Amino acid sequence: MNLTRQLKKAPFPPGLYAINGCQGAGKTSSACAILRTDYKYWRKWRYEQGKNLAMRYFEGTGLKLNVDKTLYFSSPSITLDRRRGIKTWYIDLERLGLPNDEYDVQYLPRGSVVFLHEVDVLAYCRDWQSLDRYLRLLAKYCRHNLITIIFDLQVGGDLDKALRGLVIDRYFMLKSSVKRFLFFWKRQRWDFLCIHNQLANTLKELSSFGFDTKELKVKLVERGKLRVWGDVFDYYNSFSGVPYFLYGIEKRGYEYIEQEEGDLTIEGIQRYVQQHPLAKAEKSDKAEEKKPPGKLSEQEKIELVRKLLANG
Repeated sequence: MNLTRQLKKAPFPPGLYAINGCQGAGKTSSACAILRTDYKYWRKWRYEQGKNLAMRYFEGTGLKLNVDKTLYFSSPSITLDRRRGIKTWYIDLERLGLPNDEYDVQYLPRGSVVFLHEVDVLAYCRDWQSLDRYLRLLAKYCRHNLITIIFDLQVGGDLDKALRGLVIDRYFMLKSSVKRFLFFWKRQRWDFLCIHNQLANTLKELSSFGFDTKELKVKLVERGKLRVWGDVFDYYNSFSGVPYFLYGIEKRGYEYIEQEEGDLTIEGIQRYVQQHPLAKAEKSDKAEEKKPPGKLSEQEKIELVRKLLANG
């Protein structure tokens, strides 16, 4: 399976797709490469799809819909054309779903491509119990509106079961690499396994009915590759998780503690023992032990009387 060749012949198919893989295998970079390649060959085609539907809607209602010439959306910012300064549009995950009366959604023009980063993490950052139904319906009907939804996550099992069943294909990234010759970039390459998820589920269902699916000789898993020229790492936001590491840093900043090895002075030994205790300090009641009334300050006495009166 040569994904590069396929993207030159046809746009990335509509539907729901998952990119899996270990950390550092190239999940996000491969998605960036797919969007940039699709944009290179099929941005005009996608614009025409959105424009045609908007014209039909105008003929029936007299209302105009604004269809942008760039119909690519993503949670991390991806540069599609650096020379012209064209980037993906932001997708609001809180408004992702099929249009409904329960909450306001972000409407997606016909022919749009959507990329969602780290879905296995984002799935636990929102109320999926109430939005799950409309997310599932969006995944079910996205092909009707020629919408492509691609997301990456490490473990496919972390995704909602009902949503997982609607994934058409899963791309499990094995490795990625890029070579450079002098000052020129060579093609970057991703090696992956393409797992035909819905086909596998269908064959599994046929097997439960007693059909011998081995006679069908259908490929459920294919080795694949994707190649693009240049380096894609500078075209998407690779710092999307950085805020986690800066949370609360304004309180103390970075700390650099020098190593102390071999200090056998009395002070050095005491400091080492304090820093490396053999047992954890127990939270005893002594820390919260009440002081004798004679040792309390006037303010502490007043607070103690207030607590006693409050407790009756």
